[in-house]
Amino acid sequence: MTGRKTIYTEELGESIASLIMEGRSVNRICQSEQFPASTTVHRWICDFDHPFREKYARAVEARGIYFGEKVSEIAQLVLSGRVDPNAGRVAIDALKWSAGRMNPRRYGDRIDVNANHSGRVDHGVVVFAVGKLSEDEFDALAAGSDSAENARRLTDGSGLSDDVIDVEAVEVVRRGAG
Repeated sequence: MTGRKTIYTEELGESIASLIMEGRSVNRICQSEQFPASTTVHRWICDFDHPFREKYARAVEARGIYFGEKVSEIAQLVLSGRVDPNAGRVAIDALKWSAGRMNPRRYGDRIDVNANHSGRVDHGVVVFAVGKLSEDEFDALAAGSDSAENARRLTDGSGLSDDVIDVEAVEVVRRGAG
């Protein structure tokens, strides 16, 4: 018996990556005695300087594509009546979720971040954590501090940012006011 491999070689890395691209997990691959223990492979993956790390990332992304393609295969099996629709739905949902995590650019949830502003912007915006101001500081700010330096003085020691851009651009709404 020769034992499990523990030394990384390009050939070994390519073999593992190819199996990952075919949909297998590292844990399943490493059940075979011809591969290192899964803890060894996971150590390679976690090592930022290890040559397998990049190979693994590309393989997982390709596995996401593989899982995405399996979705249409299962759907065809459900439509042909060879797979129970409920079992097909469970498998498709699991594959879609996995594909989205493994290859988010292709199969991930799309998040549309649009900021449409129809108002007029004349000045830079200053954001104060108003809840951290004392009543006196809040009243002074609400009264319209006439200088950025004065506003800076109000926020000193309160843990607030002292990067004041333009105090006149701040619209202050009194706490508790309707």
